[in-house]
Amino acid sequence: MLAFGTKIECDYQGSGKWFPGTIMGVNGEQYDILYDDGDGESGVPADRVREKGAAGSDTPAPAATTEKSAEPASSVVPVANKSGFEAGMKVEVRKGKEFKNAIVSAVDEILGCMDVEFSDGQAEKGIPLQMVRKPEKSSKKKKEKKKSAGKLMNECNKLLSSFNERELEAAFKMLQAVDSLRGPSEP
Repeated sequence: MLAFGTKIECDYQGSGKWFPGTIMGVNGEQYDILYDDGDGESGVPADRVREKGAAGSDTPAPAATTEKSAEPASSVVPVANKSGFEAGMKVEVRKGKEFKNAIVSAVDEILGCMDVEFSDGQAEKGIPLQMVRKPEKSSKKKKEKKKSAGKLMNECNKLLSSFNERELEAAFKMLQAVDSLRGPSEP
């Protein structure tokens, strides 16, 4: 049985092509793999995984056993959430060269992986944290918002230029009243 953190070679998706990687999870007789190129694969059968350096060998890595080591409950140490990911969070998971939207269902800080459910309803377990990112803010939306605000400012300036002093003062008081309703967290 291969252990967490073991440097391995894996038959990527059963294609017959072996790539270097690291075991990031052991689930019975299956492994979660983080490839050296940053890609990953979960639930890989033991016959598609071999220890690094066994490349010339046609012998697959030994099959994992279903026996689990019995550790006393007192040896379990809580791990701080260093990754910043938590269940229910929206994330983007690397799939090949692109990222897919997903929701985190569980995070294992010790193993450095998470379980997610993709927006198409498919679930995947044991995804290495290195393959996940928080959703990026769309710069296109920011540009559109800024452009829209610029147009509004131009229209307001045109309108205000026709106001007399009393009308300008009333408009300013209205804007102050609206601003006081916003609260500190709104832009």
